[in-house]
Amino acid sequence: MPHAEKARRLGIFDTVIASDEQTNLKGIETLAAIRDHYPEDFVYAGDCKADLPIWAQARGAVLAGTSSNVSSQVRNLTSVEREFVRDATVRAEWMHALRMHQWAKNLLLFVPLLTGFSFFDIEKVFSVLPTFTAFSFAASATYLVIDL
Repeated sequence: MPHAEKARRLGIFDTVIASDEQTNLKGIETLAAIRDHYPEDFVYAGDCKADLPIWAQARGAVLAGTSSNVSSQVRNLTSVEREFVRDATVRAEWMHALRMHQWAKNLLLFVPLLTGFSFFDIEKVFSVLPTFTAFSFAASATYLVIDL
């Protein structure tokens, strides 16, 4: 479904300016496209450092999960109307629940490559990666079941 059709369905946007199959709007290109529609005044919602030139020209900013560094730079450029912060606690809770630190044990699967001096044989390394991934996911699933 094209971006404009999605926006129309929501009923809260005036215009949609987005990348498509022919054009990748990023940074200055996005600013030029915005200026075509809104030469005077606009508020821009973005999420990364590439959006800084746009925020510099905007009346206001909406920050969508930006890093603290980008967020502070934007605050020096324009007023922030709304900020949607990444919830780091949710990510940390999932990492704890999945016991991702336990995945390090599965690195032992690579020991035969090391002792056989085959660690730089990409084909052999890639043959062990699916096993490493499967063991890690199986361990995480087991921890989740135990916690439940």
